Amino acid sequence: MGGYDSDDESSDGEEESEEEKLASFLSRLAVDRLAVYHLAVDRLAVDRLAEYAFDIRKTMHPEEDLQLPEIGPTIFGRKHISFPLTFHDGASWLLKVPFGGNAHTYDEYSARAVRAEARTMQMLRRETTIPIPEVYAFSDTCDNKLNSPFIFLQHVKGKPAYHVWHDEKASDEALRAQRTRILQDVAAAFVQLDKFSFDQGGSLVFDGEDSEPDIDVYSAPINPCPCHSQPDDDELADMDGFGPISDTKEYFTIVGDWRMERSLSTLLTGEMDFLKMLVDQIPEPNDGRKPFVLDNRHLGLWSMIVSDDGAVQAFPYWSEPVAVPRCIGNERYPRWLMCDRDIPQFGPEENVIGWQPGRTWTDSAEELKFYRSVYAEFMRSHRSSPSEDLPAQPDLTTNSLICQSIYEAATDMACNCFIGDVFNEIKHNVRDQLTPKDVYSDDEESEDEENETENENSEKAEDEKDEDIDRKRRCRGLPIKFEFWSVIMALEEGCLPKRYNDLIRAGFDAVLQKSHTL
Repeated sequence: MGGYDSDDESSDGEEESEEEKLASFLSRLAVDRLAVYHLAVDRLAVDRLAEYAFDIRKTMHPEEDLQLPEIGPTIFGRKHISFPLTFHDGASWLLKVPFGGNAHTYDEYSARAVRAEARTMQMLRRETTIPIPEVYAFSDTCDNKLNSPFIFLQHVKGKPAYHVWHDEKASDEALRAQRTRILQDVAAAFVQLDKFSFDQGGSLVFDGEDSEPDIDVYSAPINPCPCHSQPDDDELADMDGFGPISDTKEYFTIVGDWRMERSLSTLLTGEMDFLKMLVDQIPEPNDGRKPFVLDNRHLGLWSMIVSDDGAVQAFPYWSEPVAVPRCIGNERYPRWLMCDRDIPQFGPEENVIGWQPGRTWTDSAEELKFYRSVYAEFMRSHRSSPSEDLPAQPDLTTNSLICQSIYEAATDMACNCFIGDVFNEIKHNVRDQLTPKDVYSDDEESEDEENETENENSEKAEDEKDEDIDRKRRCRGLPIKFEFWSVIMALEEGCLPKRYNDLIRAGFDAVLQKSHTL
């Protein structure tokens, strides 16, 4: 969450000014958020901030001799601005204000989001041992002394886990220990979300302070990639209305279907049909628990605070809490361990402080594979032993590498090359079941179709020839190659052979069974 100190300085050793921090923040997002920033602060009664915080704390501790707190430099987050406050006795608070926190743009959905974030943090702090900053007060309306919705919460000192995970000054041994500690603490925290399970998927909503959360509609993510068609204002309003969803399979595809209906998707119909085949094959837990579970979809190396040795001090970022299918829920791998599978990451926009232009580290595929195995073992150590009366349960952690990739692809949020990659893995797993007709060479097939193609342009590209050959064979009901685009186009035209359908399902089952090796 933006607003948590990293104690870092800029690359030249000089501390950035407020203007430089804001300029860096805006340039990294490649979006003009300046107007949004001003909308957030123009109506915020900053001159009343210190006195308002004093009044709240005095109400909490009437016997203490308090003084007005000092307000620190503004901190710019991804969707909010924050103001640190320090009291004379050392107590440190943070005021978090959403960008949309003004009477002109604030609506019921925005109010619900503020309320859900604050109530979720209070619930987790009350019912788990997860290190959650204390929420002192919040308002989900502009009708208060600050003229803005806000959350007053505990200001936890430390640094974003990103800096400890990519600590270039640490020895190899020390770095491995720091990373292992981070993963150990994340697993110990997120396994506790098991107790918050639901019959439906969607956004968490709260009626009262101690009320149990209900599930309501949720907002779909928007792919910021410029190669994606972006929704207009009316379509954006529709994107706030998905769910609640009772079918875990539908959760994977509802957003992708919505995008395809409006010609916003980069996926072909055949690609979406292929992904739906995979979704149907995802094994569901059958252990008596509800099918959806609370998840923090913003969890990343920039959204948690750690000490120098990697011990997690706080998980402070809980905006947009959602209930998701368990196969991509609280037991999944953290997103940064899946970046080799084209899983979008939540980058430094979550916490501007300490980010340095040009200083972005990534892990090798071998490192990611190693740390996935470390995390999976931590998760296994926290799980209770299954009852002997229950059938064998899927490993939600190791399977999540595949399941999360499918969700991102079906939602049209990830690079579509994953679809071809998983097909190749499927094909590799069923290679012993393929016949010569399934893998005929281009030269052999070109000879078979010589009479039909002799009048074609001699300069036609090879890939166009292959596509034309497959099309003719599909129209004639002849076998097609068990290759990615041949299968996708057959799905597009509704003529995929049943044998290929069975091969895909068998091959994908094998992919999941081997997920612990990926």
